[in-house]
Amino acid sequence: MRKKIRFGILGCGMVSVYHINAVLSNHDAELCGVCDVSFENALKTAALYGVNAYKSYDEMLDDDSIDVICVCTPSGFHARNTLSALHAGKHVIIEKPMALNVDDADAIVNLSEKPVK
Repeated sequence: MRKKIRFGILGCGMVSVYHINAVLSNHDAELCGVCDVSFENALKTAALYGVNAYKSYDEMLDDDSIDVICVCTPSGFHARNTLSALHAGKHVIIEKPMALNVDDADAIVNLSEKPVK
C-alpha cells in the first residue's frame, strides 16, 4: 500500500478552501492540520474538517507527520513562510506570487533544490 502524502495548511482564509478541497479530493493525500495567525480561525477550520489546529507555524513545522505545507497566507508572507517550511524539511505548495522580489524568489528556488531531510 502506498503511503498518503500528508498536508498542512498555513492560513485559513478564503484561498485555503481550494487547497483543502484539492487535498481531500485526492485519494493519495491526507489533510493533517491547519494553522492561522488567529488560533480561533484555525480551530474553526480544523473542526470543520476534523484535523489538528496548530497554535503556531513552528508547531506545525515540528510535526514530522506532515510532508507538505500549503502556504495560503497573504503575498507579503509567502517567501518567509516558504523558506521556513523548506528549512524544516517540508515540501511546499505556494499560492502566487511565490515572492515579492527576485532575491526572495531565488532564495526559495535555491533552497528547494536541496534534498529534503
